[in-house]
Amino acid sequence: MGAVAEVELRPIYLISGGDRPKIRRALERLRARFGPESVETLAADAGGGEEAVAACNSLGLFSGEGGRLVLVEGVESWKKDDEEAVAAYVKDPVAGAVLVLIAEGDLKGSTLPALCKKAGEVLTYEVPKPRDLPSWVRAQFERLGVNADPDAARALVDIVGDDATALTTEAEK
Repeated sequence: MGAVAEVELRPIYLISGGDRPKIRRALERLRARFGPESVETLAADAGGGEEAVAACNSLGLFSGEGGRLVLVEGVESWKKDDEEAVAAYVKDPVAGAVLVLIAEGDLKGSTLPALCKKAGEVLTYEVPKPRDLPSWVRAQFERLGVNADPDAARALVDIVGDDATALTTEAEK
């Protein structure tokens, strides 16, 4: 998703994985493409697929000329009828509306990955296995324009642990 700003947006995205800092950055890049009044965030457990579709369909009423971004967090809790509502919507999505489904947990048994792969894009951001974390930490430093040697990255992992958010926060300091 590093090139989101340069490409035309798809009507639907599914974003998942354990690398919460990378997911946060991807969502920030998407939000930057829309005015603040054109972004709506929903909780999947508070409103289902029908509410997400309704938010996309309200494009003309509440959004500026840049379209509408609807973020739905926690879609792993959705049931079959929620997924069916989204499946019906993506057959004829509203032009300029982008629906982003964010899974914070397991999507086993869900039809969302296949649906989003067919109609849009599936983005999975995983934190590497613990033995590979020092390399991941070095990449976080490089993203910030700082060179970190392997021993320093390994020491940071030893001190902070394997929490990607905490490791990113420490690298940013």
